[in-house]
Amino acid sequence: VRSELTNATLSGIAGTALESNAGAMNASQITIRDTNGDAVIAGGTAQLEISDATIDDSLISGITNSGSGSITANDVQITATTQSSVRTSGGSTGTITLTESSIDGSLASGGRSVTGILMQGDGDVTLTQTTLTESQTGVDVTGNGKFVMDGGLITNVSTNGISLRPTAPVGADSGSAELTGVTMSNFGSNGIFAQGIGAAGLGGSVSFLNSTLS
Repeated sequence: VRSELTNATLSGIAGTALESNAGAMNASQITIRDTNGDAVIAGGTAQLEISDATIDDSLISGITNSGSGSITANDVQITATTQSSVRTSGGSTGTITLTESSIDGSLASGGRSVTGILMQGDGDVTLTQTTLTESQTGVDVTGNGKFVMDGGLITNVSTNGISLRPTAPVGADSGSAELTGVTMSNFGSNGIFAQGIGAAGLGGSVSFLNSTLS
């Protein structure tokens, strides 16, 4: 089953604005605003493609993968999310890919999103030429997924730019990060914080290539 959502505005939603748990969905030229929950959730085996979209003022998350499928986002602006702009939930294995997009956690109250990207699951999150700014923690990896970033910027973060602290790692790549051509700046604590677990110090590995941190 494939569904299409084009040129639509969803506003003032009490719960989740857009959720798919199976099949494929293509959402383009959409605006989701003022959601008292998650703006977008892909659960089960759903394959969700989002393009040319604005997601603004969500209480819990802008985009969440809670299943084993995938979310692919191109030219998507996520702004003013109170908790986590992008999230993989605990127990999930699905992936999220953002290309030429932006995440801005500036809140109307003057505060910042709790987390720009929260990775509690085992699926990877990949950013390409994407900007992440104005959050309390930039990227927080507590699951076993890998955070991959190619180009783009992480800046204006209250604590750690990237925090790698997998709670139950199974290998060196659990809860790891791979950055290429990325600019990182202006952190309240660490640019990258990595914490291995157990006697072998499993998880939390970092690859930082052709990138800058200041």
